[in-house]
Amino acid sequence: MVGAMECVCIGWVYGYNKFKKDIGLMIGDKLANCFLSWYWATCWKFICPFLLFGLAIFSIIKYKPLQVDDYIYPEWANLIGHLMTISILSGTIGWAIYMIVDALFINKRSLKTLFKPEEAWGPLLPENRRLAVHLDNLKSLERSKSSGATLQVTF
Repeated sequence: MVGAMECVCIGWVYGYNKFKKDIGLMIGDKLANCFLSWYWATCWKFICPFLLFGLAIFSIIKYKPLQVDDYIYPEWANLIGHLMTISILSGTIGWAIYMIVDALFINKRSLKTLFKPEEAWGPLLPENRRLAVHLDNLKSLERSKSSGATLQVTF
């Protein structure tokens, strides 16, 4: 499910074209804009999300308790396995809930702000930032730099 959501976010929310330009910044435009570009767009937008969601649904429908040879594990053992899986996802789900509550109730912002990059998001080095002309947040960042504002990036 997580992989399917990543494909949906890259293909549709962030946008495949922006993602392709990001890859072009990393490996060069010639390789990113090769003749197989249509194939990667189809995979990111349609094939991978469909197959991954289908695989998740199929595995839920065809679920059988864990069995090794003739030994069938008890329900509590299967429950521990499911709780371990949920604990892995709980950090991501908890953070998403926290960000939604923070945006709506604490800072009184729109949910749209959660889908926009922060001001300092993008390549770290200035020469690489100039190449990333497709990122709107960097355009506004360059305007603020020219007006005398400074950017501090922390890790």
